[in-house]
Amino acid sequence: MVASGTVFDKVFVGPAVRHRQTMDAVASSYMRSEVPWPAPVLSEELAEHQGARVVERAIAAEKDGLWGRAYIDLRGISSGQLK
Repeated sequence: MVASGTVFDKVFVGPAVRHRQTMDAVASSYMRSEVPWPAPVLSEELAEHQGARVVERAIAAEKDGLWGRAYIDLRGISSGQLK
């Protein structure tokens, strides 16, 4: 990016360690080339979802069955909105 002449007005970084590490590596490259680098803004909105955890739990549920709490409706309602 430095070689192409790209200059940033703002830099946003997520809360994960690897977000900061990537930003630090890019910032270091800019600073070595004496190209302006703005102060990073921490953005919690860039936090990643727990996709890997969801998949792991789904695989465990397939293997071991569902776990946790369940709601069983024993009211015997067979008509209306609440059936």
